[in-house]
Amino acid sequence: ALFETYVKKRIEDINWWLKEEELDEEEIVIVHEVEECHGVELMRPSPPLPPLDFTGGCHNCTAFAMDTSGEGRKTILTKSSGNDGFCCDGNCLSNTALPMTGKYKFSVTVKKTEYSYISVGIASSSFEKNGTDMYNKCGWYFALHNGNLYSQPPTSYGGEPYHNSKVEVGSTVDVVVDRNANTISFILDGTDCGVAYTGVFNDDDDLRACVMFNNYDSVEVGEVVAC
Repeated sequence: ALFETYVKKRIEDINWWLKEEELDEEEIVIVHEVEECHGVELMRPSPPLPPLDFTGGCHNCTAFAMDTSGEGRKTILTKSSGNDGFCCDGNCLSNTALPMTGKYKFSVTVKKTEYSYISVGIASSSFEKNGTDMYNKCGWYFALHNGNLYSQPPTSYGGEPYHNSKVEVGSTVDVVVDRNANTISFILDGTDCGVAYTGVFNDDDDLRACVMFNNYDSVEVGEVVAC
């Protein structure tokens, strides 16, 4: 009981200190501290990361809809016109880069699709939003139409076996980026599919969430969270 009281008191002290200091988000991250209490770590949580917002592009149209009014800081992306071809001709890149250190994830839930020609993953700020076939020119992706991997050189995956199964409407893919371990993984409906990419980006690369989809597809993208 004495130990439990002490832990509660230390947490109260930390919360009081945060209110008194009135630090902005960047300063709170910088002074993120760990305090040991009888072998138990008490860590002050970092503030939430900014919600993801996107800019869309296409080589033959510009008809995108982005709705940020969903619950839980989620963004709904919809490709509202364009070709009916079987390619990801709609490109959406986050305007917000992932932090340079740590492990983070964001979710992509399929709201509407006919063929599941949707790719989710990570790209750099050099990604061409109006480009064609960007899934093998810039970034590292999980393709929902077959569950396999597509990526830029030098890996140059063009359907590398991974999950090996189509992802349907209602499913959720978590994109997990570990900046420290230099890996990208994917979780499908709560099942970890394992590490998809290792050693593909540099420590100082500007990494961003990326979604590519076909005509009339719609996805819901969750916020970036530490994991």
